Amino acid sequence: IYLENPLIPKEFGNPFELPVNCRNTVKIAEHCSALIGCQSKARNGAPIGDEPEFVQARDISGGFKKAGKQVRKWCMTNAGGLKYSQVVVLAPRSSQSEWPDDFQAIPITTEFEKWRKNDGVLISSWGRFKGLEADAIIIIEPVSPHSGIDDTDRYVARSRAKLLLVIIQVHDV
Repeated sequence: IYLENPLIPKEFGNPFELPVNCRNTVKIAEHCSALIGCQSKARNGAPIGDEPEFVQARDISGGFKKAGKQVRKWCMTNAGGLKYSQVVVLAPRSSQSEWPDDFQAIPITTEFEKWRKNDGVLISSWGRFKGLEADAIIIIEPVSPHSGIDDTDRYVARSRAKLLLVIIQVHDV
């Protein structure tokens, strides 16, 4: 999908429109495309999937608590059963000092290599995770008009999710 004013070095040439979404479920692809005013074209046979889930939090601390609850739901053996290496929490870089050390019984890592080895759920900033993907993503997203986050940023963060997407909207950041 073509985005206006992409930050692509000139030596890569002009950007082009991807004709088919090959990453996301149909529901996630439709949601992401609507953010930037495009029509989604999912690949034939793509799973329909679930609508992205929206959760509200008063502050960043509450956002991380809700993220932890969702991570446990997805990763506990007797619940969702996802591997740690399938789950990512994307949070504002400005909140890094408040990132938790773990989600109770679920370890967290900020290191990609440890995440890939299934040593913990990855917590990362939106920008650091750009260009990557995961099966299940939780995004902690400030909703303040002064957050500096626009719909293109939201598109990039949300489109990283292949199968499951939860957006925790934080109102006091």
